[in-house]
Amino acid sequence: MEPEKRLKLPISKIITLPQPRTVFIGVEELAIEIEKSGLINIPMVVRLTHNEFANHLKIVNVAHHRRFKAENFRKQIFGRHYHLLICGERRLHACNLLVAQKRRPQYLQEHFDGSPSLLVLMREHLKTTEIIEAQLSENRYSQPDVYDEASFIARNYRAMHLGEDGDLTFKKFGSLVGKNSGIVSRAILIEALPQKFKNILRQSYPIGIAHQIGRLYHAGESDLMGWLVKAGGIDVAIKPVAEFEKMVSEFMKPLKIKPELDLKLIFEEIQDITTRKASYRQRVGAQYSLALNQAIGYFRRLNSLFDKKLLGFEDSPFSLQGPLLNTQKIIEEILKWVQHLLKVEKTTHFKKLAQQAGLRPLRDIEKDIKYFESLIQRQKKTRS
Repeated sequence: MEPEKRLKLPISKIITLPQPRTVFIGVEELAIEIEKSGLINIPMVVRLTHNEFANHLKIVNVAHHRRFKAENFRKQIFGRHYHLLICGERRLHACNLLVAQKRRPQYLQEHFDGSPSLLVLMREHLKTTEIIEAQLSENRYSQPDVYDEASFIARNYRAMHLGEDGDLTFKKFGSLVGKNSGIVSRAILIEALPQKFKNILRQSYPIGIAHQIGRLYHAGESDLMGWLVKAGGIDVAIKPVAEFEKMVSEFMKPLKIKPELDLKLIFEEIQDITTRKASYRQRVGAQYSLALNQAIGYFRRLNSLFDKKLLGFEDSPFSLQGPLLNTQKIIEEILKWVQHLLKVEKTTHFKKLAQQAGLRPLRDIEKDIKYFESLIQRQKKTRS
């Protein structure tokens, strides 16, 4: 493995992919601290060739259900290489905040291309397991949420396990990423729990309790909520993990569950959920396209009838009542849809999509639709 190097890198060229930490608290406070005292622990990145980066993305895509391609990051290529952030995403967010607010400390100097640069630790030629190990071990100063870390471990183990045709053991993966096999096993059991239970556990329970609930779930126990009540919480003190583990183990003794046999079932279940979601999206997409084409065809026929003066005039052979009613129904649904969009239009994701689609401000669209609706109402009154 190549030793670490220090060099300055344009901030805009640093690529971020899913990390163990998913919530970044106190970024503004950290930015102020960095502005005053400097960056004590500098971020770490890995320099990858196109093939190395593409191979790493294959694991990331399977682990996190994404569709990243190396080509999507071409604008961030620097010196013919991709520079992937390993550690320090929160620090990077803080530095980006300083740049956005034009508060540039001395060490955020401009690079030769005019963009602000940042001193980073550079590593090269890392395998995916080495990247994962660095991501999991770098958080000794600021520990991520234990549930986030467990999810990160489980997702990456599953991706690499499938990539090695099911020949990757807990022990081998643990040794590659700096975790023992028990932590890997625990992470997989928790990750496979139904989402609603993961949400409840994350809010109130230590991860050791979640591990035991995971054991119960994969033993076929259906009354998980009853076990959460036994574990305590809300108005009752949560039981110590060791005491709850003993209760679960006593319950499972007659079942004679073999964890190594459960692994295949766990992955099959997760894969089945993923497949169902993809199939559902595909069906909805196909049905939506069909309905949209039918609606477009309907209005094209109406326009053709208008052009031929067969619709809309006093002596037209076709009635305008049906088209008016249909158009009104469509407008009512569009107005409902716009109301939903108004609730999310301030999010970064929506702004990006709206910009790509060349979408006008939603309030303007809403006014146009309501004006069109009033025209239809007047036309209906006239016809009646």
